[in-house]
Amino acid sequence: MNAARVLRDFESERDSLRKDDRKLGSIATRLAQAVSQSDETDSSDFWSRPGGLELRSVGLEDGGQTLVVTFVKGKSYRLPIERLKTRGRVESVRLDDVRHGILLNLRDGTTTDVASDFVLFEADARYRSLHAPSSLAARPSIGQNVRSIRLRQGRSSRDVAKAAGLAPSNFARLESGRHEPKIETLVKIARVLRVPLADLLSVS
Repeated sequence: MNAARVLRDFESERDSLRKDDRKLGSIATRLAQAVSQSDETDSSDFWSRPGGLELRSVGLEDGGQTLVVTFVKGKSYRLPIERLKTRGRVESVRLDDVRHGILLNLRDGTTTDVASDFVLFEADARYRSLHAPSSLAARPSIGQNVRSIRLRQGRSSRDVAKAAGLAPSNFARLESGRHEPKIETLVKIARVLRVPLADLLSVS
């Protein structure tokens, strides 16, 4: 088999997968609408219930510009992809193994991830008001700095958390600004990310 044929087969398969992603995004939206219409219970503050951060489905819509996320015990959210601040175009999305995070496959072939509570923080005003530090509006949080550096390096939150000796859920809370870490923890994270501690603490 020559290289040109292999390349044509690859491009055909890639185009087919992109079409499948669009179909999955549309199905995720219809599922989200059906869930929100059929849910007779009060879904406010669903995240505080056991299993409240578990995800049901995730998809892309609007030509890959909108992330559609549905929670098992709550509602569905539509989040513009640019709010995730990835370092490249998102080609496809899927749930992680524990259904508490979203794996984002980028055009350059790398994968990054987003925790379910980060989606809530970005998309749900009530969640954000209950969990945002009072200084969040005034300056970037340490968590935002950590997340920005991690994404620039193309690393997953799970890998950084493991290397720093943190539980992935605790690391997700740190990145979303809902946890103010001890200085010892920040030193470990700075070592793992190979940046000066000052980069994590920077407010500019």
